[in-house]
Amino acid sequence: MSDLRKPDTSEQSEPKTVFEILGIEPGNTPPPPVLRVDPPRSEGVPTLPPPGIYFDMPMATYVSLPALSNSGVKLLAASPMIFWSRSWLNPKYKSPEADHFIAGEAYHCRVCEGRDAFQARYAPEYEPDEKQRVLKTVDDIKHEISSTVSIVGTSEIRHTPVTTIEEPDGKGGMRQRKAKREDWVKQLLEIAPDAPIAELLEQRYCDQFPGKILLPQDLIDRIEIAAAMIERDEGLAPYFRGGMPEVTLIWYCPITGVPMKMRADYLKVRRIVDLKTYENQRLRAPETAIRYEISSYHYNVQVSAYIEGAREVRKLIREHGASAIYVCGDPTPERVEQCQAFATKWAQHVETDLFTFLFQMKGDAPITRAVHFPMGTVKMVTDDIISLAKKRFAECAATFGADPWIDRAPAYTIPDEEIPLSAVDI
Repeated sequence: MSDLRKPDTSEQSEPKTVFEILGIEPGNTPPPPVLRVDPPRSEGVPTLPPPGIYFDMPMATYVSLPALSNSGVKLLAASPMIFWSRSWLNPKYKSPEADHFIAGEAYHCRVCEGRDAFQARYAPEYEPDEKQRVLKTVDDIKHEISSTVSIVGTSEIRHTPVTTIEEPDGKGGMRQRKAKREDWVKQLLEIAPDAPIAELLEQRYCDQFPGKILLPQDLIDRIEIAAAMIERDEGLAPYFRGGMPEVTLIWYCPITGVPMKMRADYLKVRRIVDLKTYENQRLRAPETAIRYEISSYHYNVQVSAYIEGAREVRKLIREHGASAIYVCGDPTPERVEQCQAFATKWAQHVETDLFTFLFQMKGDAPITRAVHFPMGTVKMVTDDIISLAKKRFAECAATFGADPWIDRAPAYTIPDEEIPLSAVDI
C-alpha cells in the first residue's frame, strides 16, 4: 500500500485518482473475491471438509466427497444429466464395479504403499484343506452325529439326530418346530466340540485376521508379481520412493468457486505419479497401446485437474500452515509430524508439477512403462475443457440443486453427410 502521510497541497503532488492514492495502476485492479459454490447434496451425503491436504483418508470417504473430480469433468463434458446420475447427487446410484474397486484398491495399496501396508490390510481368503475331512452338507453332519459314540462311565451312548426342537412361543408357553441345520450343528458340537464343520473351520480361520479384507490367493499372487515388476526395476522403483501415497487434495477453483477434489496415487515434492493398468488385446507395442489408452480414457483431463489442485493447495499451506494439513483416522503424534513435515516441504515448491503415469499391462505379462505427460498444446486445450465443465457445474448447481440436472437442447436436423454409410448397408 502507498504511503498514507498527509499529501502535499501543491498541484504537482495532489493525487487525482483512487488508483494514485492506493499506489496501483488502473489496469491492475484486484479482482473481486470469488464466491464459493456450495455443492448441492441430498439427504445423507456428508458435507465437504475444509480445503487442504489430507493424508490417510479412506478411499470410500474420498469417493463420497461432494466435489468435482477429473472423472466428474469427463461426465459433465458428455452431459450434466450423466454427471448427476453417476455422482453423489443421485441417491440411488451404486457403482457396478464394486469387486473391481476392491481388487484395484489392493493393487494400489501393494504398489504405492508397500508390502507392510498391504499385509496389514489384506489376507488370503479361506481355502479348505483338500486332505482334511470336512463336514459340508446336512447329511454329513447328521451322519457324524449318528456315528459318534460317547463314553459315560463304563457305558457307550449312541446319538440320534434330533428331529424337533422345543422353544418359547413368545406368549409364555412352548412350541415345537422341525429341526434344521443350525440345530444339528449345535447337537454335534455338544458331543464332539472339535468336529470339522465347514462353516466353523472358515470362521476360525477368519478370526485370525480381524479387520482385514480377505482376497483370493490367486489375486494376491498376481498383485505380488505386478509389484515385483516395479520394485525390481531400477528405473521404475524411485517413482514410489521419497513421497506419500494416496494423498487427497480439496480446493475451490479460484475463478469459478467450484469445489474440487483429487487423489494422488503417489505425491512427491515435484512430481505427481499415477498408477494405471491397461489392456492390450490387439497385442500392440506397449508404447502404442498406452497412447490409445490415454486417448480412449481422456487421461489428459486428470493431468490438468491434478496440477491445478497441487498448485492451489500449495498456496493454502503457504498461507495457513498446519491448519490446512489433515491426517485422518487416529494418527500417532509421529504420523502427524511426518505428514506435516512433508506437506510443508511440498508446499514450498512453486513451479508446475511434473506428471508421470506408470502404465502396467493387465494379465500374465505386466509390462510396465513410465510415461511423462507433456505440458504443451494438449494440456492447454484440456485446461479450457475443465474450465467449461466448472462453469457448467456452477450453472446446474444454481439452477437444479440436488434435483436431476436436466440436459436441454433444441431439436435439430442431422446433416445427411454425417450419417454413416453403414446405415443403408442392409
